[in-house]
Amino acid sequence: MAASPLTYNLPTEYREAPDQQQRAALEQRRAAFLAKPLVTGASVPFTIEGGDCAYSPRRAAVLDAPVVALNPPRPLNRLLLDTLEGRPEQLFNLRLMRELWSGAGYRSQVWVGVVEDGSGATLGEVVVKLVVESLFPYPPGWKAEYVRWQPATVLAEREAYAYSCLQPLQGRDVPYCYGAGRFHMPNGEEVPGFLLEDLTPCANRIDKACSWAKEADTDAGDIEPVAVAIFEGMRRLFACGIVLFKFKIQDFFFLREFPADPHPVFIDFGTVESVDEFKANLRLGADEYYSADELEADWQSYDEAWVSGTLAEFFEEPYFDWLNEETLVTRRLGLRI
Repeated sequence: MAASPLTYNLPTEYREAPDQQQRAALEQRRAAFLAKPLVTGASVPFTIEGGDCAYSPRRAAVLDAPVVALNPPRPLNRLLLDTLEGRPEQLFNLRLMRELWSGAGYRSQVWVGVVEDGSGATLGEVVVKLVVESLFPYPPGWKAEYVRWQPATVLAEREAYAYSCLQPLQGRDVPYCYGAGRFHMPNGEEVPGFLLEDLTPCANRIDKACSWAKEADTDAGDIEPVAVAIFEGMRRLFACGIVLFKFKIQDFFFLREFPADPHPVFIDFGTVESVDEFKANLRLGADEYYSADELEADWQSYDEAWVSGTLAEFFEEPYFDWLNEETLVTRRLGLRI
């Protein structure tokens, strides 16, 4: 008998593709969710996690040295923040207004919504990121490679950890995080999620902010200001103890108030690692060519190389045409990619 779509837990890792029973359970759970999907206008009840709200933008992160954000502070919805932090475990309501990123095959469902308290009073508009395991991509199960499957609880823990480290940059280089909670889905599931600042009124995703890259020929000089701004922003995240780890092109936003001077805002921290965790994982790859110390010492270049490839693919530029020892990007930032 197939497992219940509401109680079946995915294995933590797969050495091969899911077997027939596992696949059936995964498909059953996805079908149960899609039978009662999230839709515009729906009400989603939720409770905010209790505790000391370690990810709150009003708390101070403990850092080795101060981190100065690039962007000026954006308005903080203090009514929303104060109400959510002051009423842990109380039931609130989220009214969904429009979807930003949703559907089967994604690790998060992202919507714009309005938060209401128990009396129906409006507290503010937010972006909600729901970590819905039922809609996760199916495990690939590559036989030649060890594949780690991270369940929703792990991804949510990583996201909360990231926002706790990124307090100095919240509302500037990353969104405000108003709280993490448990959200009750229409099909009966309870999933983790985050209430975040809505960037849509003030920022564009990179594909819109840099639409000129698709409309005309570009060269290294066109790309360099964007690349420099992104790499400098990454280093501010590094200074907060966070490694981005496989950032995607849709995770870069740019503030509209600075059209001639790229000011990036970074989103989506579900797959981040701490700097210490990242270094420890690199040391495991030591071999006869590179010692563990050499790998750890060069840790930063691994993350920057991933983002370099992502940007090169987006701009459709040959990798070494804009990232070599002669370019401004490399000279200014000292990249070793």
